[in-house]
Amino acid sequence: MPAQAHTALVIDLAHTSVAQHMDLSEAESAPYHYVQIKIDPVVNPNHIGVLFDVAFLPDSGSRVHLGSFSLYPPDHPGTFIVPTQQRVRSSGSIVVSLHTVPVVTVTAPLSIGVASIALIK
Repeated sequence: MPAQAHTALVIDLAHTSVAQHMDLSEAESAPYHYVQIKIDPVVNPNHIGVLFDVAFLPDSGSRVHLGSFSLYPPDHPGTFIVPTQQRVRSSGSIVVSLHTVPVVTVTAPLSIGVASIALIK
């Protein structure tokens, strides 16, 4: 069963990352194996290549890079999983950051909805 999900987050060229706090203080002791991220909707009429980095920022500790994923084709929504590498064991934030290939100006039309971020076992 997924741990916490959040809706209505938007990533664009002016706001390139979102974070969702996960409260694991009452979670079972078994670690979560994946971060599941649902991307929907996607507004990318120029088919700009997009790459997302996923990191975990514990409430007390250093940021840990978990992995990355990209949209293919770059204007299609989808659900993606990134392994936690068993590094998500305490409360903290999952951070999803956008990178474009090639780098584009902030005025390019690009908007990505992050429909949910959840931890799954």
